[in-house]
Amino acid sequence: MRLTLNHCKNWRIWLLVALFAGVNWAAFAQSTNGPVSVNRLIIQFRAGPTNSFDLLSKTTFMKTLSPSDQLPAVGRPLSGFWFELQDSIGGVKYRRVIDNPIRPAGSTGPAPAEQVFSLLVPSPVNGDSLVLFSSPLVPGGESQPAQEAGRISLVTIN
Repeated sequence: MRLTLNHCKNWRIWLLVALFAGVNWAAFAQSTNGPVSVNRLIIQFRAGPTNSFDLLSKTTFMKTLSPSDQLPAVGRPLSGFWFELQDSIGGVKYRRVIDNPIRPAGSTGPAPAEQVFSLLVPSPVNGDSLVLFSSPLVPGGESQPAQEAGRISLVTIN
């Protein structure tokens, strides 16, 4: 049977539904090139036997946010530093690859005992987490594979 417009009078609606079915709404909002609700997260890193990351403060405001980064598709582990805003099942809503705010590339000493830095992310919803990935924070560690270095649950209070 041949499909014609007579059989599918609402083809425009079906086309829009099909186009938006796979869209992550947070990514869609970022792609509008306009201001979106953003959180500035102030994070404290503490070095120790098990490094820790703590959320010190969160400020919400409107801003045009840089688009989410894609990780390169390579056949080997990646090195460097990046953060992700993940939903409750681990889906990436937003990702930025940045210079390491704890131990800049080329540093010859160990990571500082404590470091405070800020990150901008789209405003999270309940269940979202900030996940930080880093190569080892030791001299020469910049080229080693990055691993999850910390996870902070971002709970919103209404």
